[in-house]
Amino acid sequence: MPGSPPTPPSGYVLVRQGAERDRWHAVALEGVSVDALRIGLPMDPPPAPGRAVVSPGAPSDFLELPCPLVSDAMRRALDDAGVENVEYFPVEVTPQYADDGADAVRARYWAANVVGAVACAVPLPNRATGGVAEEPDAPTGPFAIDAARAAGVGLFRLAEDRRLLVASPRVAAALHGARLRGVVLQDPATYTGRRVRSGLVGA
Repeated sequence: MPGSPPTPPSGYVLVRQGAERDRWHAVALEGVSVDALRIGLPMDPPPAPGRAVVSPGAPSDFLELPCPLVSDAMRRALDDAGVENVEYFPVEVTPQYADDGADAVRARYWAANVVGAVACAVPLPNRATGGVAEEPDAPTGPFAIDAARAAGVGLFRLAEDRRLLVASPRVAAALHGARLRGVVLQDPATYTGRRVRSGLVGA
């Protein structure tokens, strides 16, 4: 990531999209099952490539919602890190309001079906709960990853909230080293549910 420090993350991190408004954010997605991609179960490939429309701006290597979309660069970083539990389906990305002619700006991305979820979130005390660690159905504040329950899985969905992707230290280091655009590697201990700017956050 441009401008990020050379030291890689030292623990489990959340893989999130940066909050910068001048970067791509998904507006619409067609041709792939968003609901299936959110569950994290193996699925059959769509009959044709999907299509995504994104807000105008600078490209991001990772689009978090409505389901994970990754660039070739991010896919290579995950492959190089030995991540094998991801199904990739091609998606053509076009910026909103772009010329729809032959010269339209299009980019090949991949809908990433991260197969498998791990229940390993450990809530941490925080100000919002009066310094008490709650046990919510899904994390709404700071939490930690129980490494024993994560069992060395490189990339997985958090079972407590399947919208959240978690990377092991090994995979986080590979993503950090790839200098990806618009990607957040966030320490779960800093999680608030809000989006944050790209880079390393508390990791």
